[in-house]
Formats: sequence, C-alpha cells, structure tokens
Amino acid sequence: MAMLFGSALVLLFYSELFFLNVAAANEERPLIAELGDFLAFAVEMTLWYTIFTAWFTLSVAQFKASSFRSVFLAGCLFGWATEGILVPEMYSSLPGSLIWPSVGWHVLVVILLGWWLVRRVLLMNRASLTALLAVGLGLFWGIWATWFWVDGTYDRLSPTQFGLFSFRATLLCTLGYVLIDRYGGTTYQPSRLEIWFFVAVSVLLWALMMYPLTPLQLALPVVAGIVLHALSRNRLLENGADLFSHFSGQTALWNYPLLFLMPATASLTYPIYFALDIHLPPAIVAIPLIIVGTIVLITSLVQIYWRVWRLRTRN
Repeated sequence: MAMLFGSALVLLFYSELFFLNVAAANEERPLIAELGDFLAFAVEMTLWYTIFTAWFTLSVAQFKASSFRSVFLAGCLFGWATEGILVPEMYSSLPGSLIWPSVGWHVLVVILLGWWLVRRVLLMNRASLTALLAVGLGLFWGIWATWFWVDGTYDRLSPTQFGLFSFRATLLCTLGYVLIDRYGGTTYQPSRLEIWFFVAVSVLLWALMMYPLTPLQLALPVVAGIVLHALSRNRLLENGADLFSHFSGQTALWNYPLLFLMPATASLTYPIYFALDIHLPPAIVAIPLIIVGTIVLITSLVQIYWRVWRLRTRN
C-alpha cells in the first residue's frame, strides 16, 4: 500500500501539478485555495491516481518488467489510463492524442524522470546531485508554468499564487517519495484479488464515464491490449527481478528537504516571466516529446516481438 499510494502521489505531482493543469488552476482554483480545500483536492486526486498508478505498478510486477523497453510500455498503460478512463483527452484528436500527453509527458516525464530518475538520485545521498536536479527541475517548472498563457483563455497565476502552489505541491511529492522509500520496500507482489479489483474498477469507470460509447473510446482497450500482449511476450526475455528491486538502500532524511530547491527556484524565476509577459509556447516542449515518445513506443514493441521470434527460431 505504501508503494502504491506513494507512487500515486509522485505521479499525481508530475502529471497535474508540475505540468500545471490549467483546469485545476482556474476552475474554482483548488491549487491555490485555502489549505483545507487544497488538501481535500489532493486526497481526492490521489485516490483517483491510485487507480491509474496501479496500471503501472501491477504491470511491472506481473510481467517482471525491468528493461527500459518493458518499463516504458508499462508506463504507457499508466498514461492511457490517466487520459482515457475518467477524462476523454485520449480520444480528442486521434491518433495524435494517443501520444500526447499520454506517452510524451506521462511516460517520459512522469515515469522516467519523476518516478525513476529522481528516486535514483535521492538514493545516492549526494547533496550536490540532489540540489542540482532540483534546481534544474525548478528552472524548467518556472518557465513551463507559462505554457497556457498563449491564447489568454485562462487566468494566470500571480507570482504569489504560484509560489504558494509550488511549495504545497512539492510537499505532496516529497511525501510520496518518503512513503515509497521508507515503507514501500523493493518488492511488489500484488495478489490476484488486487489485480482483478483494479481491472474491474478501471473497466467499470471507463464504461460509465465514456457512456455512450463510440468507436473512439475503443482506442483504450485496443492499445492497452497490444501493450499487455507485448509485455506478456517480454517475459520470455526477462526472467530476473523486476524494476522495484533496483531501488536498494535508503534515502537519508537530510536529502528530502533539498527537493524544495525546486519550488524555490521556480518561484524566483516565474515572477520574471510574469512581469515581462514572457511565455513558453507548449509546442517547443510537446513536439520533441511526441517524436521521442512515438519512436520509443514503436521500437519497444518491435524489439520485443523481434527478439521473441529470434529466440523461438533458435530453439
């Protein structure tokens, strides 16, 4: 449970808060509301993200994913669940919406950067590396937070509002890392009951939220089925320990506060962009991530089936 809920907090942070979801920032503004309202928002969103996160954690555990290609594909399942179960973003502009933001952001940034790389750096217990990574993320966060200013549809967060929000959000993310590291362990062995519970809940929510169904909504079971089949074939290639076992050791307590250099850096740079009306066109970030995500998704699938075919041919 610590691994699942801790991971949900981390994935929630990079998916909605580091990304700066404009709906959450503008509709009733829960990200900058009173502390109680913000915590209520965080609890509700974490519960939803527990379902999405399970697509990733259960897939890694069930299929013993440890290589880059298999972990990437498991991350795709998380991305598609996030954008296709409760919200119809995945079906908004097919086929491109299969990649952005489901793969381009949710896998490359949320899973590989936030859930994997940051944890690896924290476990090194080297203050200079943690500080450098946090400052780098903060520099990006400060300018990326301007991405929705382009057409003026949504209200901007003032520097004070952004600073308050960024520190609150980082507190949630840090709590997630603590839960994973201190109580999550290096093994994750879900029971069949857990697996079927999350499958049933996901299918039920998908059916209810997407009713009445159209052919577009069938994109989720189709692409998820392709990836799940590929991961099942990949078990012939990976028989060792899964990804969870790679995170041995423990982060020192003094290392966690260094993560707050991220909101500190973002809060120092964001006012400059606000005052000068400088904003980052989202395509500058989105297009490279879309290209990389598409290439890695296709090559991962091809590599698995090619290597399985060669293995069976030799045998």
